[in-house]
Amino acid sequence: MPSSVKIKVNNNFIKEVIRSAEKGLYAAGKVLEAKMKQIVPVKTGALKKSIEITKESRNKIRVGSDLDYSMAVEFGSVKNGVKRPQPYARPALKESKSKMKQVFINYGN
Repeated sequence: MPSSVKIKVNNNFIKEVIRSAEKGLYAAGKVLEAKMKQIVPVKTGALKKSIEITKESRNKIRVGSDLDYSMAVEFGSVKNGVKRPQPYARPALKESKSKMKQVFINYGN
């Protein structure tokens, strides 16, 4: 005779899973934020100081800067003469991806 187990999930359990996932996402974002601040080029310190986590929805965050020139630093610019790119966001993500994944996965444990 086959054996089986019935599992019933209540709303409190689902809410707790969602809260844990949101906290894990934020913790993973903190890893990226720290790496970006570690490698961002510093002239005045304003760009470094402006890097932060913004919650866009329950399952989406944004890590970065709202300063007008942050994209010019990342990708370069031809405005007022050619300025070479000094990437910090993309390399930070590349270097942090594995650690971010581990932080997110292990957050609820």
